[in-house]
This record gives sequence, structure tokens and C-alpha cells, in this order.
Amino acid sequence: MKRKLFIGGSIAMALVAVAVAGILIDQTSQTNERTAYEQYLNEQYQVFPTFSPEEIAEMPKMDRPDLAGLDDFYKTVDPELKTVPHWRAIEAYQELQKQKSPFKSLNGVEWMHHPTDMGGRTRALMFDPNDATNSKVWAGAVTGGLWYNEDAIAGGPWTPVGDLWPNMAISSITYDPNNTNTFYLGTGESQTALIIYRESTGRGSGLYKSDDAGASWELIPSTKDWAYVTDVIVRDEDGTSAIYAGVVSGIYQGTLHESGPSDGLYRSVDGGETWTQVMPMIPGGDQPFAPSDIEMSADKTRIFVGTTYHGVDRTGAAHILRSDNGIDWTIESSFYDEFMDGRTIANGSRTYNYPGRVMLAHSPSHPDILYALIAGGYVRSDQFIGYDCAFLLKTTNKGETWTDLPNIPMRGGSNTFAYLAWHALAITVSPYNPNLFWVGGLDTWRTVDGGETWDIMSNWAAMYGSGSSDYVHADIHSFVFRPGSDTDMIIGTDGGIFGTRSASGTNVVFFELNRNYSTLQYYSGAIHPDAGAIHFMGGLQDNGTMFYKKDHVPTHADMLSGGDGAFCFIDQDNPTIHLTTVYYNSTYLWRASKESDPSSVSSRGLGGGTFISPMDYNWRDDILFANGVSFTGDNPNRIQYAGISETTINNRLQKTLATDVTVPFSSVKWSENSPANESLLFLGTQAGDFFKVDNFTRNQSVTKLTGEDFPRGNISSIDDGQSIDTLLVTFSNYGVPSVWYSTDGGQTWANKESDLPDIPVRWGIIHPDNAKQVMLATDIGAWTTDDILADPVVWTQHDNGIAKVRIDMLKFRRSDNTVLAATHGRGMYTGIWDAVYASGVEDINLSSAIKVYPNPTHDIFQISFTPDSRTELIISDISGRIVFSETVEASGHEQVKSYDLSDQARGYYLITLANNKGKAVRKLLKN
Repeated sequence: MKRKLFIGGSIAMALVAVAVAGILIDQTSQTNERTAYEQYLNEQYQVFPTFSPEEIAEMPKMDRPDLAGLDDFYKTVDPELKTVPHWRAIEAYQELQKQKSPFKSLNGVEWMHHPTDMGGRTRALMFDPNDATNSKVWAGAVTGGLWYNEDAIAGGPWTPVGDLWPNMAISSITYDPNNTNTFYLGTGESQTALIIYRESTGRGSGLYKSDDAGASWELIPSTKDWAYVTDVIVRDEDGTSAIYAGVVSGIYQGTLHESGPSDGLYRSVDGGETWTQVMPMIPGGDQPFAPSDIEMSADKTRIFVGTTYHGVDRTGAAHILRSDNGIDWTIESSFYDEFMDGRTIANGSRTYNYPGRVMLAHSPSHPDILYALIAGGYVRSDQFIGYDCAFLLKTTNKGETWTDLPNIPMRGGSNTFAYLAWHALAITVSPYNPNLFWVGGLDTWRTVDGGETWDIMSNWAAMYGSGSSDYVHADIHSFVFRPGSDTDMIIGTDGGIFGTRSASGTNVVFFELNRNYSTLQYYSGAIHPDAGAIHFMGGLQDNGTMFYKKDHVPTHADMLSGGDGAFCFIDQDNPTIHLTTVYYNSTYLWRASKESDPSSVSSRGLGGGTFISPMDYNWRDDILFANGVSFTGDNPNRIQYAGISETTINNRLQKTLATDVTVPFSSVKWSENSPANESLLFLGTQAGDFFKVDNFTRNQSVTKLTGEDFPRGNISSIDDGQSIDTLLVTFSNYGVPSVWYSTDGGQTWANKESDLPDIPVRWGIIHPDNAKQVMLATDIGAWTTDDILADPVVWTQHDNGIAKVRIDMLKFRRSDNTVLAATHGRGMYTGIWDAVYASGVEDINLSSAIKVYPNPTHDIFQISFTPDSRTELIISDISGRIVFSETVEASGHEQVKSYDLSDQARGYYLITLANNKGKAVRKLLKN
């Protein structure tokens, strides 16, 4: 029972008045700041492209890396800086590396990786120059890190290199021809950071070097200010190894990241100790050209640089520069001039007024022959600039002159083969035949007559189902022929790595090379409720929703619904029901028994919402809830929902709630503490407001529970304990307190970030058996505390078996304390997270004499013990809230106490007895 404090007379009234005034001022200030932040978000939403349901249905691509990146900006932006200070995560990682032992928890989670034979976006590929058989390959994934394969073309397994790599966007890789044990690795995905709203998770951190053939890597200190390294090569110049690195700037998650000291082509002849910027200035400006690609003629006598637009003022693209000494450059700019006149490709009708990036390829068998692809931009229907391939060029005199090859392969209508040329544009030439070359955009295309005629060689849509011999994943980023072969070739795509052994043959057959290449980027996960079951699934940024089962490594054939996979659910009391979703709330129903393949049952396009709309599923009453508010302000304060059965998804229903906010809901949580046949929801917004909605599907009542000190920011997750008194709220923004906890149903809140680094917290869960234990999913792995009520809270990073990679979601299975971690770049992990009750030194005699019965109980239970000294008896719930306490004097004979929990919530309670000899704890379940 709480005590009341009485203060007499006018003094009390004055104190109350002052206190109330202070509270009102603080609350008004918080409200004004939150309102201002909502206005800021609404302004930012205006750059988000809008699509009708019909346009969404017609999108031919699997994934939307552009919209995924912008969606993540809203989740992580620092509200004060209005940008995403990614370097804080890097600094936190570096600080953690200095700690001898990061484990402080009594309960160290050991993680198990669940590999896939399906990969994520890959731009960097290199055959190992030290392998005489030309079998070993190195691959760099944009968010999955650096990997190697001892026999890639034969389908061998991939092995990751180090925990650091998942935090880096790898763009390019090369080796030193004078010392093949020296490798260089470029970071930063400039292709997605140089378009206004198309931003990915790819800001780089410079150039890395290995002196031991890739076994270990170090950042070259002189390059730490390079935001994006587009390409890197090493040329033997009279016995000196000259390194050339293309460095550019770009807009990344809300701010311009300028490379220091400037963009340009950087040259080093001392192993990267010092650099000279050798690109000339863009005509009419004071900025050097920004390289998009670096190429050498086959005889290594001439270097070519294709340019992209400068990150600051978007000038300088669509140029080709050449040099024999790497210092003095000749500029070919006639293509740029054609853009200014409204370039139109010969076999299409689209007009291009915006010069784009250039990709180059040399003919290994004819040093004078090279080819170039040049992207061109146009104003799309949504008023943003789209890019296609506008030029296909050829030189037969080593770049002195270039010929425009008019027959660019067309995908259909006005679209060429590379209608997303800002993102996917690649070219390579056969080692032996200069007239046989490949280009890549959405799919792969090949010509055998120098570009006169073309054949489409691959079909990304074949991934639906079991695939076929023409299946290569959508979005082509690189081609590499196996040294000494014109038939063996590997391809880097948004779905990992593919290969062929018939690249120059009449019947080209493709195959996947993604064995154990676990670089998938998950948004979500769901796990089967049965103890020990290997049966879970997850929504992917690039590759639909992946399904895992016992004794099986998933491939693309195990992908359920396509597109960007969003939230997914497995019904906990009828686990034959599986739900998957695609961006903008399209929902699919599946049926599956334990550890068996799901079969499709039904689908329904709920529509609306945000790109990856927050959702939750009431598995008791079979109702799916989703945010219905769009980024453009449609359907304000709207939650949509649909009933689910084993055979159908019912029509969408919608309710507009009295929440009075102008931004989308960022978190939707159905409470398992909901009364029978009712749905109690908790809702968080992108500006940091928090609401409880009682009896949603009937006569809902909305209560605002926003903490007085809650930051402006994106509420990323909500969880409750064994009663709605215990609440956990997390924020995913940089620059704000990320973890908040309440033990009184949201009436008061405590900031529990403590020693946690300033990193995005994307998910949080309370242990069902001990509400003091909390686990967090962050951008550098999983963290836990054994006592969230401690002051200060001690957070422990649990990286035993899991890379320090971004984790987007955690799901807990009660039957065996298993946690499913859905990572963004390294696939799925599971770990056992047991409840821990740290009770200090325990008196053995006292402990053995305690009896608690009946256990479980419905309401009334007894405690039997024999106190031989003055003993404190405390009954508390798992969160630490004291339900009852009393002092029992020493008696020397058995005491039997009876207590009634009929007015308390269901769940676990702790019976604690403490005296001068120690402490004993028993756990009681009220059901």
C-alpha cells in the first residue's frame, strides 16, 4: 500500500502551485517540440514518391532499395542534427573492441547462425591472384561484409571475414600486381547515395588494405575522410605500384557527406601513405571530376576514368577522361553536350536532359578496343529524376575517338535494359572476342556481333518457384571472367552471386553461387511456438519472405511472397496459420505444419500505410493490425485491421483514432494481456507519442501515455510484461535516449539507456519470466540487462556467435526461451535466453524448508517456513513491484502464511525471504 504525505496549510498549496506550474511549462515545451518535429517530418515526407495501388502492382522489380533507404532515414535521423550521424556507431564499435571482456551479464547468450544459400546485394568480386587454379573468389556485399570462397565456380561454400565487415558497404576490391599478397578494398555505395531520395545503408569509411592476402585488414589512415570509394585499381608503373582510387561525395540519409579533402581520382605511389588528387576541374567550376569507374587498356598503357555527377552541385557527369601517365588527362565531353540538347536514344522515345554515370570495359584481346555505358536522366511522372542507359559507345583507337552504337537493348517501351541505371549498370568483354560482350541492368544481355543485335540472357522473375537455367537475380552490378577462360564468368547482383560456364556458348546456362553466402537483410522474423522447432521465417529487404525448416538450408525456392518482405507472423495457438506481407501492407496467408513447407492459401492487398508498415497480430482472436497512415498524410490517425482464418483474409476494416497526430504510427503492439475477446493495443508514432487503445475492435478508448521526458523520435518497438503495468518503449534515432521503462502502466517513465552507446535501438523485448531482464536489437548487435530497475542499468553486448551487425527484430519463444534475431546483412540467428534470478548468498537450511503451494495457483496460496531469526517476507511481481510485505519474528517453529492474489494479474511472482543469514527466493505462477 502506498503512503500519503501530508503538508499543512498555505505552504502546501504554494508548493503544489509551483510544482504544477513547472510541470505545465515542461509539458508545454515538450508538446511544442514534438509538434515542430512532426512538421519537420511532414516536410521530409514530401520527397517520398507516391504510387497508386495499380502502379505498385506493375513494379517489375523485386526490391526497392531507394524507398527502403528513405524509410530508414525517418527511423534513425538525429532530431537535432536533422541527419544520421552513422559515425557514432563506428566509434561505438571501436570502443567495444578495446574492452577485454564485454560480458557483464549472468546469462551469456550463445547464438547459432542459420545459413542460407541465397545472398544479398554484391558489387565487388575478385578472383584471388594467388590461387594457381583460379578457383578462389573474394566478394564484398553492401551490408553483409567481405567473404571468400575456395572454389566458387564449382559452388563451394562462402566464409565471412571478421565481425567488422557487416558495418561497412563494400564497393570495390583489387590487388597489387607487383605484390599479389597486397589487397585493397573500397567502401561506400555511391550509386545509391547520389540520388536525391534514393539512399541506402552505404556510407563508406575509406580504403582498407591487407598485406597478407586478405587474412587481416586495416583502414589506411590517410583515407578515413573518404565517404565513397567508387573504384580502386593498382597499376605497375616501371616497377612502382601506383594506386588509383575514385572518391566521391553523396547525400546519405539526410545530409551531404563530402569526401575530404575533395572528390576526385587519388593516386598514391607509397602504399597509401600519401595521395595526390589528379583529376582536372570540372569546366566552369572549382570541383574536380567525380569518378564512377576506373579502367585500363589491356596493355596497361592507358588509364580511363568515367565520371558521375558531383555530390555537391550535380555537375561533371557523362565524361570520359584518359591518361598515359596517370597525372595529365584528356577530357572527352561531347556526350555531355548531347544531354544538354535533349539526348534521345536511337530506338526509344525518352528524352534525357541529365547526364549520368559512366561504366567502362576493355577488350582483353585487343588493347585498342574499349566500350562504355553512359546513363541519362529524365524527369519521371513523380517529378524525381530517373536514370536509364542513354549511350553505348565503342573506341577502336584506345579512346582517341568514340563511336555511338545505336542499338541499345530495350526492355520495352521507353525503357532500356538498364532503366535503373543509377543503381544497376554493368559491362564486360569476352577475353578472346572483342565483339562478344555483356551488359547488365535489370537482367543480363549479350551481343556476339559488336552490338548490332542483342539477346536477353537471364530472367530475374524465374526466382519465383524453383528457378531455371536462365535465373539470375534482378539488378546486375558486376561481371568477372575467370582468368584464362572465356566461358566461366561470375555475376554480382542484388540477390548475391551467380555464375555460368558457357558465357561464350550458344546455350548459356546460369547457376547460383550463394552457398552459405548469408548476406540477407531482414526487417522482421517469426518463429514456431513449439519447443525445439526449427521453423521460422523473415521478411527481407531484397528477397521477399524467406522460410527456414529443419535439416534444410534455404534457397530462393524457399521464398514465400515476393517483393520487399515486411512483417510476418506465425499464429501461436494455431501455428498452421502463417502470414507474410509485402511493402504497403499487401498480405498473404499460408498453411504449414511444424517443420514443413507452407502452402499458399489466400492474399489481400490492404493498401496504404508506409513502405514497411508496422504491424502486429492478435493470435488469440486472429486479427491482423497495421498502421494505415501514409507518409504523404493520407488516412491520419488510422489503424487498419483484418480478420484471419485458416482459409481467408477478410476485407480490410479501418478505424480513425482520437490520437490527434500528423505522422504515421511507427510501432503497433497487441498486448497478450488483453482481456478475453478484446484487443488492447499500444501505439507509438514517428515523433515519439505513445498511446494505449483499450477494446480496439469494439468501443475503443484511447489513452495518451507519452512520457513527459520522451524524446522527439521514432518509437521503434513496444513490449509489455506479465501485466500492462510493465512497459518497455524503444527509440531508433541517433541523439536521443533510446530505452524507457515503466512499472505503473505508463503513468511514469524512467530513462534506462545508461551506458548504452548512442546507436539506433530497433527492437526490445522483456523476458516473460523475469521482467527485470530486457534484450535490445541495435545497429551493433544484441544487448541485455539482468536488472532494468537498477540505477544505473548495466548493458551487456552478447556477441558470442553473432557478428556485430544491425539487428532489426527479436522474437521470443516461451516454450524453450529461444530468441530469434533477424539481422540486416547476416541472416538469422537463434539463442537461448534463460531467466536469471540473482539473489545473493542463500541460506541452504532456510531455502530447503520453504514450501509454496499450490503452485501454480488461481488465487489463494500458502507459504510454509520456519524462521529462526527475524525474517522479511516479500511478494513481488517479476518487474519488482511489491504486492505484499511483512516482517516475521523468530519463532523456531513452522509458520504457515496464506495469501490471496485474486486481484493481481496473471503471471509469475517472486516469494522472497531474507534474514541475517541470507536470502531465499521461490517463483510462483498465477494462471
